[in-house]
Amino acid sequence: MVRWAHASATPQKDEDERYTLAAGASGVVIEAQTIWGALHGLTTLAQLAAPAGLCGCDIEDGPRFPWRGLMLDPARRFLPIPLLERVITGMSHLKLNVLHLHLSDDQGFRFQSHRFPKLASPEHYTQAELVALVGYAADHGVRVVPELDMPGHVTSWLTAYPEWGAGETKASRHFGVHPACLNPADEAVYAAIDGLLAEVTEVFPDEYVHIGGDEVHSSWWREHAGLQAFMAEQRLADSAALQAYFNRRVAVSLANRHRKAIGWDEVLHPDMPSDLLVQSWRGATARDRALDAGHDCIVSEGYYLDLFYPGAVHGRYDPTAEQSVLLALEDALLTDPRFEHVAAGMRWTHAWRALPPIGPAPGGNELREKELREKELRATELGEKVLGGKEPSRGSTRGKVLGGEACLWGELVNRDCLSGRLWSRLPAIAERLWSFHPETDDPVQLQARYPAFIKAELVDQRRRLAAIMRSDMALEVIELCEPVKWYARLLGEVALDARIRGSEMPQARPYTTQTTLDRAIDYLCPESLPALSMRQIPVEELASACQRWRAVSGSHDAPDDVLPVLRAIAAGADLMLDCLAGDLSREEGRRRLLQLHRPHGEYMPAVLLVLADRLQ
Repeated sequence: MVRWAHASATPQKDEDERYTLAAGASGVVIEAQTIWGALHGLTTLAQLAAPAGLCGCDIEDGPRFPWRGLMLDPARRFLPIPLLERVITGMSHLKLNVLHLHLSDDQGFRFQSHRFPKLASPEHYTQAELVALVGYAADHGVRVVPELDMPGHVTSWLTAYPEWGAGETKASRHFGVHPACLNPADEAVYAAIDGLLAEVTEVFPDEYVHIGGDEVHSSWWREHAGLQAFMAEQRLADSAALQAYFNRRVAVSLANRHRKAIGWDEVLHPDMPSDLLVQSWRGATARDRALDAGHDCIVSEGYYLDLFYPGAVHGRYDPTAEQSVLLALEDALLTDPRFEHVAAGMRWTHAWRALPPIGPAPGGNELREKELREKELRATELGEKVLGGKEPSRGSTRGKVLGGEACLWGELVNRDCLSGRLWSRLPAIAERLWSFHPETDDPVQLQARYPAFIKAELVDQRRRLAAIMRSDMALEVIELCEPVKWYARLLGEVALDARIRGSEMPQARPYTTQTTLDRAIDYLCPESLPALSMRQIPVEELASACQRWRAVSGSHDAPDDVLPVLRAIAAGADLMLDCLAGDLSREEGRRRLLQLHRPHGEYMPAVLLVLADRLQ
């Protein structure tokens, strides 16, 4: 029997998701205040079902955080509706409740606008499809939050409507920060955005709309004489103040429709109202800057699934942990041998730690606020209803962490390889967001708790990998490998080296939207459980495995791009056998194995690190 007290058409942020489950000789009773809590109880029931029965089971359960999300990026590589529905189904098994869709970026615009029909990319979602998706998600207890990224990341906007920009651009298939920006001085731009948001809020009933705000390349603004004059007129000190002016105008447009804005943490500025929700991705310091400024926050730092980190690494990050704890976790990765090949690049992000706090607005704030308010009121007939002639709230109290959101950016993910990239680590993050468990570094234990739906998705991805590798032996050995970590794949060697030196070279990146993602590296799990299993097996089994692996060096069946790493593992197997036979000292064998544990193309021979550890 399932009972709940209240029901609404779609889930909302502050829904009561608690439930109780009691199983006895007469049956199972699930009780909750809302239908969404009841759905969670049914999910738990499905996971608990076992031949031994459930008699005597008594559970009181509820989430730690109201925001337990996943961001997908169909803007860069389109993800069809049936796949999104499968993702929502998987999310419900993990008790995740927010699907954040990044619908626009430099490479694509995936939302159908009736007012601006030229915006939509050839592959896009119709409004009817998205309305149906919202309904499907609601049936699974999942909210859908849309994102239109602005004022940067708008190359796709400006190739359709160049008059909205502050410069000239053309369509782009490349990844990285683009210079294209909207013109914050043009009232026609705000009118267009207002029209777009009117359509978006008709399709998506959620309280929140994401306005992006990340990685705005301000060169167009600095070089535009008209914009520089506008900034002087509005007393805007710099590009950050200009972006804050733009963001606030967009937030007002949303408020007129009884919605709230979310932005990536670059939107932080003293001029922003405190009801702006901040999505923190640039580390714990960005989170605390937002909270100290009075903004509620959702945390994504530590949850970037496109970095190819192991699930246990993601699972260690807690959204509410002390800043010192989170920074220590970041620093620990720099000395972790699994990340040695990208440690210099990872240190590049330490510059974010030095960002100043969000203090009071600079001098002349009262006059500037009055002028800004007057301009907002002139720009929208409903402005008076939003601002009420009063100063927007300024965050007199510290904000709170609403939860977290895993992010899977789309540069290296398409419809075919998404499942393996997503489900291999998302359960670890979902556990952290639903309930607190003692940290575990045992990925085998984590995977043992995966729901059957998730396990089936991973099995399907392994079938795809097997088809690419062509032989059972080549499959066995490649599964001892992992993709290189952090942004090493996305940037490539040239751009990664440039970033470490302090300059970026997007044109040197090896991937574009036209690059096919159909190699072994695209279907390989970010963490090799077969390699980790070598830590515990008896020496005799280890020697037998090494005998098999050494034979793969002569394989001509495997794809060319995997041959270097297969040969490295074969060489490592030889070293291990020599050590086990006493023909090579353990110290020398370990040294040589660690030398082989380096990138071979885009592959890391993870098993060699395990073998080296066994020689300690």
